[in-house]
Amino acid sequence: MNECSGGQKQRIAVARALSMSPELLVADEITSALDPSTEHELQQLLLSLKQSEGMTILYITHRLETIAGFADRVAVMKDGVIQETGTGNNLQTPPYKGFELIYIIRLTIILWRDLMGDYKRYIPLLATKEGWQAAYAILDHAGKLALDDILEGLENQNWKIRKWCTALLDHNADQRSIDPLVARLTDSYADVRRHAVHSIGCQSCKDESLCMDIIALLIERAMKDTSIAVRRSAVHMLGNQPYDIRASEALEYILNKEKDRKLLFNAMWSLKQQKTRLLGQTL
Repeated sequence: MNECSGGQKQRIAVARALSMSPELLVADEITSALDPSTEHELQQLLLSLKQSEGMTILYITHRLETIAGFADRVAVMKDGVIQETGTGNNLQTPPYKGFELIYIIRLTIILWRDLMGDYKRYIPLLATKEGWQAAYAILDHAGKLALDDILEGLENQNWKIRKWCTALLDHNADQRSIDPLVARLTDSYADVRRHAVHSIGCQSCKDESLCMDIIALLIERAMKDTSIAVRRSAVHMLGNQPYDIRASEALEYILNKEKDRKLLFNAMWSLKQQKTRLLGQTL
């Protein structure tokens, strides 16, 4: 080994890592000592292993120009905080001097958890313009692993964090989420209430149905909420529920009394869905 050049030593280290057929390969500046031709060959090897072995690769570099067409997703980091995410192509132009670039070839979030640590660290990023999308994606992929931190985020003083944590429960809520989620139906911010309506009303998105009177909660928001956007969402979600005479009566009342065109359109659609389900029950 003492007679090998720096580039040769780097190739040997890569070969030793690949010989173990890892599920997750952390490639931290692995091509820094390689010439361009060898660097390209190594990247092609990693791509073939990704496709044939289903390997997850966390590829870290400071050179954006080296990964065109190579990475599925790109995360730009500075000082340990994700600044932006996207594809290799749409991150070609910004001046990322001094930034660290992380390329996620095939994200397996459960395996990535050991590297990224506690999901609680991503909750504050939900309030930032630069980091909320990346944080949301990580938390959503984590699912039940991040549920405790998501539920805690529902009580955060920042309404943006409450909003996105409420939205995350659309896919990830379980029975312990019921009371915190219902509390967000009366949040002081309409955007939070609107996401709560959707997360409660969309039962098909979840692994388990929530044991709660969804119809009553949706009718209350459809009739009484001060935001027309929340009312529209609640009326629409009534159309996604199993047939319930309370839903049909509420929708007919809205059609007779309301004037907002979008609200009326949603009510007509939802009432049609309710009648279709009633017909299916009688056949």
